[in-house]
Parts: sequence; C-alpha cells; structure tokens
Amino acid sequence: MAKAPTPNGGNGRDGKGRFTKGNPGGPGNPHAQHVARLREALLKAVKPEDIKAVIEAMLRNAKDGNVACAR
Repeated sequence: MAKAPTPNGGNGRDGKGRFTKGNPGGPGNPHAQHVARLREALLKAVKPEDIKAVIEAMLRNAKDGNVACAR
C-alpha cells in the first residue's frame, strides 16, 4: 500500500500532498511566451493557400520517388 504524501516542510502542500491556498506554483514554461510570439508571426505570414501549395508540391515529389517528401 502506498504511503500518504507528507507536507515535507514548507513546500506549500498540505498533509494529503495537495497545494495549499496561496501557493505561488512553479515558474511555468519560460519559453511559452516566445513560442506564442513565433506562432502568431507564422499565422500572420502563412495563408491557407500557401499551406495547400506546399502540400501539393510535397505530394508530387513523394509520388515521383522523393523519399524525404514521402516521410
């Protein structure tokens, strides 16, 4: 049978291992804002017709034997 979690000092958890009120949590993902900015820039720059053209070219090349495009 598994042992119950312990508060383990001042780590912000109660006797059941749950975070207590006011616990600041972790720092989060430090790269999330950067990734969000990159994603926004990509979505602004690339249109659906661009994606369609790239996919069509990849399919053409894959059918012609281009292994990299087939992957």
